Order: sequence, then C-alpha cells, then structure tokens
Amino acid sequence: MLKSKQGFFKRLVTSAFAMAALSLNSTTAMAEEDSSSKLFNVKTAPISYLIGIRNVEVDVKLFDSWTVGPSYYDFKFTFDNNDYEINGWGLRGNYYFGEALSSGVYLAGMATFSEIEIHDERYVAELDRNVDLKAEASFNVYTALLGYQWHWDYFNISLGAGVGIFTLPSTVVAVDDDYSYDFDTAFVSGVLPAGEFQMGLAF
Repeated sequence: MLKSKQGFFKRLVTSAFAMAALSLNSTTAMAEEDSSSKLFNVKTAPISYLIGIRNVEVDVKLFDSWTVGPSYYDFKFTFDNNDYEINGWGLRGNYYFGEALSSGVYLAGMATFSEIEIHDERYVAELDRNVDLKAEASFNVYTALLGYQWHWDYFNISLGAGVGIFTLPSTVVAVDDDYSYDFDTAFVSGVLPAGEFQMGLAF
C-alpha cells in the first residue's frame, strides 16, 4: 500500500511542477506580477529529502488573505534496528497578515491523517526461530506554525516554526503467532516542536 502511495507521490510532484513550468513559459514578462493574479502555490522541502522526508503541498488562494489546500508527506527511516515508514494526507490553511501569496508573515494550521508501518525480523531464543514482526497504526497530526514567506516573481521560500500534536501512542504492538513485541514510537508521539523550510512556485 505504501509503495503505491509513493508512486502516486512521485507522479503528483512531477505533475505539480510541470504545471508550474507551463505557467512560467506562458509569459515573457520578467517583472513581478501583482500578487492578486497568483492563485496557486506548489511547495516542497528539498532539504528534508536528504533525511528521507518527502512532501508536497498546494496552496489555493480563496480570499485576499487566505489560502487552503492539500498536503502529502512520507518518511522512511531506521530506529533501534527497526524499519519505520510513515505517510500522511492532510489539509492546510494559511492566513497572511498581508496579501496572500506575497511576501509577509503568515499563520498556518494543518491537520494530517497519518499511517505508520514498522518492520523487524529477529531471532527469538524461547521460540528457537526467526520471527517477522510487522505493526501498523493510524494517527493524526495537528500543526500550528508562524512564519515568513518571501516571493520573487513566481519563486518563493517559506520559513516557519511552531508546534505539532501527534496522537500516536508511545508503543505499537506487533504479533507473530504466539510472540508479541512493543515497538517504541514515543519519539513521534505527544507534543513536539515543528518547523518548515519550503520552496515553492506560485502561478
């Protein structure tokens, strides 16, 4: 299931930036347009790709100071010799203290429905065999950010900080026949600091 979502993620990012590229090619004017002419902003955090986090967000301008749109992320990593995969779909709203999709301070709120899969294969002495453990859980993430967005023509950068609330329990149980194991998920549960450094194309 996660592999199919990752394939869809790649197609979504490619399509989004292709749309932005077409928008860029549709005009030869190099001067910045009035921000009111921009209705969409496609963002991602390229630096996060270095640690295995991939994301894409689309902001749609609804009112002078408001945008709203979908978001997606996935994250693969190893912790304590266990393999973790997390992905989530969400909805994000941004309130700009000036004109939406223009340089200025913004306040963002986001709710994300997430899934986690944990895998591990280990030898259990009392069973005298290897066990293949897999655990799955669903949880929500609620994030609030305060930041600043810089706009240059179509290109923009968002930098923000805030807090996230993760509803994932501190342990997730995996069962293999008559053997069970509690995976530690405390490091991605509870109230945690949140931040963003994203680059986008507005059109």
